[in-house]
Amino acid sequence: MKKGLFSVAAVAALALVAGVSAPVQAADKTLKIELISKGETHQFWQAVKKGAQDQAKKMNAEINFVGPAAETMIDKQLEMLDTAIAKKPDAIGYAALGTTQSLPKLKAAHDAGIPVYMFDTAASCEGGVPKLGVDSDCALGVAYTNSTAAGSLAADKMSALLGGKGKVLVVGHSQTNQTGIDRANGFTNRIKAKHKGIKLLTVQYAEGGDALKAQEIVSAALVANKDLKGIYGTNEGVSIGAGQAFKAAKLKNGAVKLIGFDS
Repeated sequence: MKKGLFSVAAVAALALVAGVSAPVQAADKTLKIELISKGETHQFWQAVKKGAQDQAKKMNAEINFVGPAAETMIDKQLEMLDTAIAKKPDAIGYAALGTTQSLPKLKAAHDAGIPVYMFDTAASCEGGVPKLGVDSDCALGVAYTNSTAAGSLAADKMSALLGGKGKVLVVGHSQTNQTGIDRANGFTNRIKAKHKGIKLLTVQYAEGGDALKAQEIVSAALVANKDLKGIYGTNEGVSIGAGQAFKAAKLKNGAVKLIGFDS
């Protein structure tokens, strides 16, 4: 899904660079595009990178795909954004780790005449996503999943798997990134509103999607809650960590349900 999502972002960004609204064909010149993701280590981001590379080949574009070592490294990602702007590329693709921290830099890109198109997660630009576009000094647009709706869907699926009752733990990957916030809130709010038979434990966080931390959290939860029936993980690292906890606890297949995001 993420590979396809970035292909959509690449098409949209290149269309805006070329100044057309029709589907993009190969550009007359080789376009230089800087892509700043939230990371590079997870399979999730490798899929995004592959999607970008495949699309670039079709469009006569060269991409430079970078991301910090961990999704907690907002300052490092901001340095990468500064570096990208200094290169004066034809366009920048940006997946925001923080909320407002990047806004001055996005405005600097705009003032330098560099189109910016966001993907995966939008920065908290003035007016929100509806105000993005050619009149925005933040970004031209964003290609992303509706994380609140996705979290809500995950809640419905969890309830169905559990027959509408049982104890569930949410393990989040970020309390500062909008995607992480929305995925967790979408799930918990839906459970509270529609699935009264599900008991939610206090949400816990493995910041940045730290798989080892997630494993520790889930292992402890399994010991403290013998009647735990479900785990919801908000990104790849968290979901992998939960699976490792299941394996270490030698749970029977299906004894505790796991729903997770990403690759």
